[in-house]
Order: sequence, then C-alpha cells, then structure tokens
Amino acid sequence: MLGRSQSHIGITKAISNDLNKTILSNSIFSAMEFIISKQSQDGYWRDFCTSSSGESTEWVTGYVGFNIIESIQHLHQIDLSQLNITTVLENAKKGLMENQRLNGGWGYNQNVPEDADSTSFCLLFLLMLEGNLDNHEKSVKLLLEHQNENNGGFVTYNSQKIKNYLENQ
Repeated sequence: MLGRSQSHIGITKAISNDLNKTILSNSIFSAMEFIISKQSQDGYWRDFCTSSSGESTEWVTGYVGFNIIESIQHLHQIDLSQLNITTVLENAKKGLMENQRLNGGWGYNQNVPEDADSTSFCLLFLLMLEGNLDNHEKSVKLLLEHQNENNGGFVTYNSQKIKNYLENQ
C-alpha cells in the first residue's frame, strides 16, 4: 500500500510540474505579446508621460529592447517564434538610430538633452542585438564624458545642457 501512495505522489508531482511549466510558459508568452503590441509604428515604446517633457521614447525603447533580449536568453525553452521578435527589435533599433544625437547619445525623448542613463540602456540594447559596439564609438565616448573620474560613477546629465533645457521650458 505504501508503494502505491509514493507512486501516486510522484505522478502528481510530475503532472503538477508540467502544469506549472505550461502555465508559466503561457504567462510569459502573453506578457511578451502584450509588450510587443505596445510598440509604435516608429519602433518606439512610449511611457512615463510628464507635464514638462512629454512621454519617454528613447529611454523606454532602450530599456524594453534590452529586457526583451535579456528575457529571451533565459527563455529558450519557450517558443516565441510567432511573435516576430527579430522584426520588432530591428524596428526599435531603426527608431533609435534615426534619432540618435550627433554626439552619439540618447535622451528621455527627442526633445530632452541626451543623458547617461538613456544612452546606457540604448547601448546595452544595441550590444545585445548586434553582439558588439563597433559602430557606437561616439556613444561610448559620451558615456565616458559623463563618468566621474574621482569615484567612477556617472552623472546623468551634462549640467549646462539640462540647465538650458529647463530654463527654456
């Protein structure tokens, strides 16, 4: 009798594990589908609308693009092929590259000066997508200009550029 109970428990655990994996896979697929559906025609994701600066496009797109790729690397067991993720990511890259500042940076959106945070997420996204930063030397240089030589940290904005921007709001 004891053998049957242990066997039953083993089967129940196996079914439960398979069911949990299916539920998790479906949940992840639905989340990815939702995020992808929120991408605009211009390749951007938009969020965090503020009264003074509008909504974020560049920062959000770099962040979302990076996290999609990061997630995919850990979800290889889930079939996401029908979501056309490659096209989605290439559209995001195109949007970012079309609006990159001449100095290599990106900002909260096209109207706000470039900053280290937005540029970092856009670079992380492009690094994950392209596998290297060979075509992004200006962006890397810009980040290094934002780096504090004393402690290695980064200031988000060039103080004069953000001051000028805020004064003109």
